[in-house]
Amino acid sequence: MRVKEVRFWATGFVALLRTNRLVAVSRYDEPRPRFLADPSPHVEDSLIHSWALIPPAYTLSRHVEVLLSTGQTIIVLDPTDAQDQDLQSGPFTHISVSPNGRYVALYTTEGKLWVIKADFQDKLSEYDSGMGSVMLPRAVEWCGNDSVVIAWDDEVHMVGPKGEALKYYYESRVHLIPDIDGVRLITADKCELLQKVPDVTEEIFKIGATSPASILLDAVDQLERKSPKADDNIQLIRMHLTEAVDTCIKAAGHEFSVHWQKQLLKAASFGKSVPALYSSDDFVDMCETLRVLNAVRFFEVGMPITYEQCVHPSCLFCLWLWY
Repeated sequence: MRVKEVRFWATGFVALLRTNRLVAVSRYDEPRPRFLADPSPHVEDSLIHSWALIPPAYTLSRHVEVLLSTGQTIIVLDPTDAQDQDLQSGPFTHISVSPNGRYVALYTTEGKLWVIKADFQDKLSEYDSGMGSVMLPRAVEWCGNDSVVIAWDDEVHMVGPKGEALKYYYESRVHLIPDIDGVRLITADKCELLQKVPDVTEEIFKIGATSPASILLDAVDQLERKSPKADDNIQLIRMHLTEAVDTCIKAAGHEFSVHWQKQLLKAASFGKSVPALYSSDDFVDMCETLRVLNAVRFFEVGMPITYEQCVHPSCLFCLWLWY
């Protein structure tokens, strides 16, 4: 019957055969191929425009589910059933499921991007790319769980939760590689990372920030200037000092700039010296992790991995690195 396409998740994959049947293998160590429900009664003229899968960890049935675009609608298949979602705005040329399995991005032939819940009960946003049917995108991928990135040959749209978009233009073709906390854009001469600003970073650095961590970071700046305001800042956040130290440590992990890594760790070190009892384990672990991350990010190595990617259980590189 021959395999037409394959989609993977962490522990298995689904293969689309040329007969439009789907075969799932849920475990690599014990590969037992299993047919999913037959989509033939729902597939019009044997044409599947696009498809994606939701891993078992994010489905109610705890079995992999496959989303098939055919005709004007979407068919959801699992090992026992094929359900028509009764949509009327297809065909959808691209389907992409968010990393947490909660949301689905659908791109129509009219150039519109829909973001809906994975149960197809609520439509969350709609974005008109302005491309219409003149030029279909090369890829539609999630940037973490917060936005969707659409890529044409030399143009990229990053669409936010409310249908607002940032547009980027390139001189060569762009390839998208999604990751757990963002998406990489690879061109002929560079690799870029699009990512939502982490919450801890925003808490410290946003304009007018008055969070304990922001005040603690300012205290270090005042200390370096030998200003008495450093002690005033510490007294101001004394009741929230542990929280401020933890936030600075986490924010240091998300920084690519070595300067700001040092400043945030200085702030954490200064803050943790004030409470009578504070465990330094997280501080020491972050210092060790950043030493490794900065080494592999160095241009002679060239692996711009993020902190979230490093500590994620599926990061095989880091498992190899630590052992």
